[in-house]
Amino acid sequence: MAPTLNGQYHWVSKFAPPSAQRILSFMTGWRCVLGWQVNIASGGYLVAVQILGIMILNDPSYVFERWHGTFLIIVAAAVAISFNTFFAKRLPLVEGLMLFIHVCGFFAILIPLWVLAPKKKLARLVFTEFQINGGWPSLGLSCLIEITGLVYSLTGPNSAMHMYIRDASPVLPLGMMRTVLLMPSVEPGWDVLLNAISVSFVLTCLLSFMNIGGSVVFNASFSLTVAAFLSSYITYNFYIILKRWRGKALRNPSVELGR
Repeated sequence: MAPTLNGQYHWVSKFAPPSAQRILSFMTGWRCVLGWQVNIASGGYLVAVQILGIMILNDPSYVFERWHGTFLIIVAAAVAISFNTFFAKRLPLVEGLMLFIHVCGFFAILIPLWVLAPKKKLARLVFTEFQINGGWPSLGLSCLIEITGLVYSLTGPNSAMHMYIRDASPVLPLGMMRTVLLMPSVEPGWDVLLNAISVSFVLTCLLSFMNIGGSVVFNASFSLTVAAFLSSYITYNFYIILKRWRGKALRNPSVELGR
């Protein structure tokens, strides 16, 4: 319908009422930036929690301190950013390897659980019995809060929408040249924006210190990531539906997905 490299804020600018296009597009774009930035810290937090969990499981004498988690968040972010900066050309190989490990790990965990799980009354146990282990006052509230982690895992596929460029032959070279002029820290042969990457890393380190004050505060980063992304999706979907409801024509699609 309106393929674009830019994403949500471009669609809001295209489908929102003319009087509100600029402000709504501006707000949507910054919500996306907020979601992307907090998502870096959230990803580092997931890595830190998994490492700490393995340490606690295998070493009963280990004494957990909150600054350990903060340190691991910074290390995880540093490793990811360093790899994407200095070894960006190796990413396809590493991504393929990680995909292989991920698929093998999925079956390595699923099969033992399937075989060793109790067989009697398993369906009733899974689909009809519910427990509130988080201390929340009601099952509904517990469900709404805990589902945030599941929704968070679905925020990554949105990157696929940025892969299409209309009239790529003139647009892409111009975009690359303008980026080089605006961001002079793009080193030859690196193909990365050091200024942007450095700012993201510093912000991630600052966000990680919230974990020292309490894990509840830092866990809010997952909610912030989900809220920022989903609110940007909701905005442009609302105006697309509104146009449809009012019978206004949308631009002819250059990509047809069928009926």
